[in-house]
Amino acid sequence: MQANLYTYIASNSWEDPNTGEKEDADLGVFPIPSMFATYKPIDWLALGVGAYSTFGLSLGWPDRWKGAYITQKSSLRSYSVQPALALGPFEGVSVGAGLTITRGSVKLERGLLLGNDYGTSTIGGVDTGFAPNFSLFYEATDWLRVGGQYRHKTEMILDPGKIDFEVPAAYQQQLKDQNLKTSITLPAMAQLGARVLPAKNFELEFDAFLIMWNTYDELAFEFEDPAINQTQKTDWHDAWEWRIGGQYSMDKLALRAGFIWDSTPIPDETLDPLLPDNHRLIPSVGAGYDFGMVRADAAYQFVYLLPREVNEPENKFPAKYGAIVHTIALGATVKL
Repeated sequence: MQANLYTYIASNSWEDPNTGEKEDADLGVFPIPSMFATYKPIDWLALGVGAYSTFGLSLGWPDRWKGAYITQKSSLRSYSVQPALALGPFEGVSVGAGLTITRGSVKLERGLLLGNDYGTSTIGGVDTGFAPNFSLFYEATDWLRVGGQYRHKTEMILDPGKIDFEVPAAYQQQLKDQNLKTSITLPAMAQLGARVLPAKNFELEFDAFLIMWNTYDELAFEFEDPAINQTQKTDWHDAWEWRIGGQYSMDKLALRAGFIWDSTPIPDETLDPLLPDNHRLIPSVGAGYDFGMVRADAAYQFVYLLPREVNEPENKFPAKYGAIVHTIALGATVKL
């Protein structure tokens, strides 16, 4: 059984490239736990269950800032539970399958420019989605292992969601709290990886991830009052993530280091402060110590988003964005 705690500390910044006006988003601190357990009743069968978060976002900008009509505060959270099994019908080969059950929630607060007045709208909702996943593992030799997995997309429909308005009295008849319908599709993912042993006590791992964000082509809200329906084009595209990591083992101590190149799925035309993303450079270091029945692990990861600038006419909200994220991970594995 394994338990982990990941703590993300994120900072984001915005600058108007035309005027030089700058804003910093609220400092985000997000502790996210995960847990995994496996059981092998017989040699060729393994059962497991995991609880974890794959996708998440939370970002808050100063009140009444220049982009408040796009986003003031936003939150997309998902947490998944996945039962799975793996079969090893032949030596060195195993196949696995599981079902991912994801509970997702969304909250989006926006500013409303009402002539000389100001108000806010807050959209929120929750739903549960289901998706199958499959994996294959092959130990070709003592020094080479390869594997792959596919996780299907998860569709969640928030029906009903809710929109709440905080507006001056003069606008309360036109802008009433009401139900809404929207959908969220978490992308399918495919992964291929290999582990090699180039020297004694030293192993290297290479992974390639394809995240199929092309399913996210618009963000649409349907309200009880169709006059205020909203549709925002997003046109995200598939994105690749490349990973390399190494571990050197010394008796009970293991030292680790890695690097990730994570490409953005968001085109210049639809980039906005709701999720000011760009390509990411992600180095990491870590260590583990085996106490016998318990192994303890710790790691640090630095996420650097390359600075990104978008301008008119392709983007109606010209901006320079920057962000960094510090990730601290602590874990423990217990062998029963």
